[in-house]
Amino acid sequence: MPRNDVGDSRREIDSRAATVSALMNNLGLHDPTPHRDWRDLYGTSLASVASASAMARGERRPDPAVAVALEMQAWRDLGTNDFSGILENIAQKLLLKGHEAAPVVHPYLARLGPVPTFMRTGRVALEQFDVPRVGENGEVARADISDRRTYVQAETYAAIISISREVLLGDDPGAFGRAAEFAGRACALRKEYTFLDALTSASGAGPTMQEDSVALFHTATHGNYVSSGGTAPTVAAVNVATAAMRTRKDPGTNLAQNIPPRYLVVPAALEATARVIAASWSTTLGDADGDLKVLVSGYLDSKSATRWYLLSDAEKFDVWEMATLGGTAEPFIESKRSFDTDAMELRVMQNFGFTALDWRTQFANAGA
Repeated sequence: MPRNDVGDSRREIDSRAATVSALMNNLGLHDPTPHRDWRDLYGTSLASVASASAMARGERRPDPAVAVALEMQAWRDLGTNDFSGILENIAQKLLLKGHEAAPVVHPYLARLGPVPTFMRTGRVALEQFDVPRVGENGEVARADISDRRTYVQAETYAAIISISREVLLGDDPGAFGRAAEFAGRACALRKEYTFLDALTSASGAGPTMQEDSVALFHTATHGNYVSSGGTAPTVAAVNVATAAMRTRKDPGTNLAQNIPPRYLVVPAALEATARVIAASWSTTLGDADGDLKVLVSGYLDSKSATRWYLLSDAEKFDVWEMATLGGTAEPFIESKRSFDTDAMELRVMQNFGFTALDWRTQFANAGA
C-alpha cells in the first residue's frame, strides 16, 4: 500500500497527543486540554513509552530503566526522538497550567502589546479633539489631531531546570510534571515582580514618563500623587483620588476626560480595609462603570505596607502595556539531553517588558 505522508504524519501527531494526555493522567497530573482518546492508553508509563520508542529504533524490548537510559542516550546522539518529544510536550502543557494558575495582578493592569523585535517599538496615544456645532451655512472647523509617543520593549528572561533519570523512574514520577508546573508559576511571578518593581520604582514615584520626563506619580506636575501627608484608604480618600482622575483634562481639548478608576491596588496589610471600601463604593453586581475591584499583592508589602493605588481599566484606557515578542505572552520550554550529567534539561524562556503609557489613568497615595 502506498504511503500517505500527510495522513501518516497526522496519525503520528494524534497518537503522540493521546499518549501525552494518558501519561499526564496516569502520573496524577491533570491535563488542561486532554486528547479525546487518552483513556484508550490507560496504564501507559514513562518507561513503556521509552521502551516503545527504543523498539521503534530497532532495539530489543529493554528493561524499563534500560529503556529510559537508551532513549536519553539516543536523544543526546540524535537530537530528538519520540520519548523526548513526549516529555517536552508534557512539560509545555504543565508549564502553561502553572503560569495561568499563578496569583498575579498585572494581567488586569497592563494590556498585551505585540512587538516584532527586541528593538524599541513606538506606541502613539492620540489626543482628543472636539467636534463643535456648525451653524447654518457655517464653516466646519478642522480638527487638530496631535499625539504623544511612548516606546515599549521586550526583553528575555530564562532559566534551566535539570530533571534526572532517577526522577523520571523514581518513587514519585509526578515530580517531573510538578517541576514544569512550578516553572510556569515562577514565570508568571517573574512578570509580576518586574511590573510591581516598575510601578513602585523611585521610592514610589514610578518610572519617568517619556511624554514629559516627569515621574509617573508626581504631585506638582501630574497631580496624581499624595506623597507627603498621605492617608490610609478611606471612602473620602478614594473619592478625592477618583475626582482627580475624572476631572483630568485632555491636553488637546482642555476638557475633562471623565476617566474612572477600575482597580484599587493594595498591599496585603490593607486588604480588609480595601474590600470594605470597594463594597460600599460599588453597585450590587460590581460591574458598572466606575465600580472598584480590589487587587492585592503581598509583594507590595516589601515596598510599602501603606501605599495604595487607583488604576483605570487597561482594556479601555492607556495605563500600562506588557510588550510581548510576536504577541506571545506565555513562556515556552525547550529541552535537551545534558552533556554534563545523566539528566534532561528544560530551558524555560519568556519575552516581555512593561511600560507605563499614561499618568492620567493612575493615582497613588503614600498612605499613613
